[in-house]
Amino acid sequence: MTVKNKKRGIFGNSKELDLGKNEELIKLFTEYLKKNFEKSSTEFLDSIKKEKLSVPDFIFNDKLTVLESIVKYVKENLNLNYKEIADLINRDERNIWHTYNVARKKYVKPFVVEKYEFLIPISIFSNRKLSIQENLVFYLKEEFKLSYHKIATLIHRDDRTIWTVYQNAKKKYGTK
Repeated sequence: MTVKNKKRGIFGNSKELDLGKNEELIKLFTEYLKKNFEKSSTEFLDSIKKEKLSVPDFIFNDKLTVLESIVKYVKENLNLNYKEIADLINRDERNIWHTYNVARKKYVKPFVVEKYEFLIPISIFSNRKLSIQENLVFYLKEEFKLSYHKIATLIHRDDRTIWTVYQNAKKKYGTK
């Protein structure tokens, strides 16, 4: 089905638009983004990809650190390379390589996709003000209002550790 539209819309042009052709729509949308947001289509799609990527809560365990769990899951289950992972979480690519190799030795079996209660966006880990664990605990506490015990159970850590990590994160953020 082809629908022609000659009215001026958000794209700011009066070109005929064949809504049945995705390529033309994407081209017009890309032009709109470039004009209004100074982003290329690649940059825009990359930012959407970063926002959509997330890790399920079942990956956290008592054998791996939070960072090791994230890197192992993203590398093996989402098939990202070291550079992409490093860019996503704002860390050094060499650190990601090392972390993955350590995690692979400590936890040989792959993560099997299971039921999960929470999906944590990878983008939260890019904040360098906080450690990876502080980012996770702060996000779970602030976003979902979880108790220290619930967070501790989710990521397989002691309740007191979670309390301390959260207090440190709050200090770094300057909140009380």
